[in-house]
Amino acid sequence: MVYRITPAGDLTILATYPDGRHNIAPGYYKETLLQASNGNFYGTAAFGGSKRAGAIFELTPTGTLTTRHEFSNLGSGLPTVLTEGTDYNLYGVTQGTASSASSLYRITLSGQFQTLQVINPIDFGSCPCGLTLGNDGRFHGTTIAGPGFGTAWVWDLGLPPPKPDVIGIVPTSGATGSVVTVNGKFLLGATGVSFNGTPATTFSNISANYVSVTVPTGATTGPITVTTANGSSTSAGSFTVE
Repeated sequence: MVYRITPAGDLTILATYPDGRHNIAPGYYKETLLQASNGNFYGTAAFGGSKRAGAIFELTPTGTLTTRHEFSNLGSGLPTVLTEGTDYNLYGVTQGTASSASSLYRITLSGQFQTLQVINPIDFGSCPCGLTLGNDGRFHGTTIAGPGFGTAWVWDLGLPPPKPDVIGIVPTSGATGSVVTVNGKFLLGATGVSFNGTPATTFSNISANYVSVTVPTGATTGPITVTTANGSSTSAGSFTVE
């Protein structure tokens, strides 16, 4: 099922996928749920679909569930990891079974599906895998086993590097010297942060989606801008300097 929970703890079940896993140990197959650029959520059900071979679904924030792709057999693996590229298509990894190899695929937001690459377990290892879109526009992945105890690899599809996207500020007010967390997408490798045009001297990445920054001396009330090697993004809301 897909659920929503508020900071206060109120839980709402948005949808229950009709053909999910049954009698399969939880945790082994890493299903994904992500919010795409169109505002809808996309997820994978490892053994979902009418053939019990896996499915990819779309869910609106109001709870409308649509199956976007069903796998017809287990020959290409079970869908697990899913992420969005800078071309606004979704890319994913299937996890091989005893009788199938893992593979890399692309699916549009409307459901057009294509297998792009089969992962050779002898050369690259086997899944479960990781798949992350890097700041260079390429996908970076990991497998287990293979020629050693695991493999890290790069999947280059010629996509443009992702531009930073500032989404929120926590807290939205504070004094000079206080610490603010800026959240968004593709913020890794931040080269600069400014408060209404005043550059901060102390900032660091917490992760790819978060930047911790100290409010600089001379800052005034206004938006916060984060800059990376791929561009800049400015918050929609303002930070109030107290």
